Amino acid sequence: MTSVSVVIRTTGKPEKIRLLKMLLQSLSQQTYKNFELIIVCESNADIIRNLTSKYFNKFKVIETGFWNRCKTTNFGILIANGEYIALLDDDYILDRNWLEELLSVLKKLPENTACIASNCIPVHREAFKYRHPSIARILEALSFRPLWRKKGKWYDRHIFIGVSLGGTHVICKRQAILNVGGCDMELEE
Repeated sequence: MTSVSVVIRTTGKPEKIRLLKMLLQSLSQQTYKNFELIIVCESNADIIRNLTSKYFNKFKVIETGFWNRCKTTNFGILIANGEYIALLDDDYILDRNWLEELLSVLKKLPENTACIASNCIPVHREAFKYRHPSIARILEALSFRPLWRKKGKWYDRHIFIGVSLGGTHVICKRQAILNVGGCDMELEE
């Protein structure tokens, strides 16, 4: 059994594929290498396979034909083999030791800890800078980061214990996700 399954969810739309490329590049440079990669997409699986093959030899790309974040997440979780599931949206860049640090902290926490979130760099803000400079400034002004600090506990500079806002960049124990039945399929986001 692979220790970690990294599940990335994406619509597969052209603007998301450009962002996905940055995520895959940063994921390929992780210091922790023992993970399987699963990408669940709404469309453009062939383009995503081609892009991913530039960074990884082994991976799975699953095309669903629809976009529903919760159902898409559950697809990825059900085919994952890892004891831990790292869930990522397609618009983040990861520090080189992102996965190693998350695993280290999660393994040290009480056994009943099911999931922890992390501090990632959202690249969608980078995309907005080029297409909508004024929106980028508004997003920066309305950053959720101060809320995260008040509602959870930070470990080191990357690890946040609590509920993530504004995107998914967490690692969970696979069995804990299965025990609660995965994401609520009635929710779309």
